[in-house]
Amino acid sequence: MKKFTVLGHSTPQGSMTPMRSKSTGAMINKPRKNLLPWRNDVGREAMIARVPCIERDTAVEIELTFYFQRPKSVKREEMTVPPDIDKLERAILDALKSIAFVDDAQVVKVTKEKLYGTPERVEISVGPKQKTNLT
Repeated sequence: MKKFTVLGHSTPQGSMTPMRSKSTGAMINKPRKNLLPWRNDVGREAMIARVPCIERDTAVEIELTFYFQRPKSVKREEMTVPPDIDKLERAILDALKSIAFVDDAQVVKVTKEKLYGTPERVEISVGPKQKTNLT
């Protein structure tokens, strides 16, 4: 597994919104303001860390730990407020596509967590899925 860290406030992927059309029920991704710069930061840090691109037929596993600054008024231990962890994950997978793996469909295992901590960052580990012994 190759590990690297991206400093900054993690931006989640936008929500899917129905596109108004009589002929299709297509959905479009409603973009977030800082999503593209965040994805660029993730991709750049992956390249600086020399994360190798995993071949198309190889299963990929990824570990994501997101850290957000705790507001002074918040006393809870767990970060049970937005952003949604699945949207944070989607933004990272899209950013790493064509850099760490050919297609995000290769990702078969994701371990993810969001915590309070400073500096704000995401710690990423990515690599070929480790084979398990079946008995």
